[in-house]
Amino acid sequence: MADTPQAHLNDPIQPGATPADEARVFHDIVRRITQKHGRLPDGVEGVDFRFGEDSTGAPAVWVLFKGPDDLKPSKDKIAAMLSFAKEVTSEISLSGSERWPYVEFAAD
Repeated sequence: MADTPQAHLNDPIQPGATPADEARVFHDIVRRITQKHGRLPDGVEGVDFRFGEDSTGAPAVWVLFKGPDDLKPSKDKIAAMLSFAKEVTSEISLSGSERWPYVEFAAD
């Protein structure tokens, strides 16, 4: 049977995976969640990941939600962005990654 990229989407991240491997898995997570909802939340134009260690020295990933600057977002917009962020970080936590996910919202 031919090996397809879809076959690996639900595989847990293996110990020793490189940040590039993890980034692919994390981008796939965002893509699946976006497809489930039909699009990214209003105010989010893209998602990137930054890898490193948090203040305790533990492996971490910062999930960067990027979009235009909005100094007065509506409560609905904030709720949608936070809900999406929670869903992404939850899926990252379940992916097998040893990294703790943090969320940042950044204006372009």
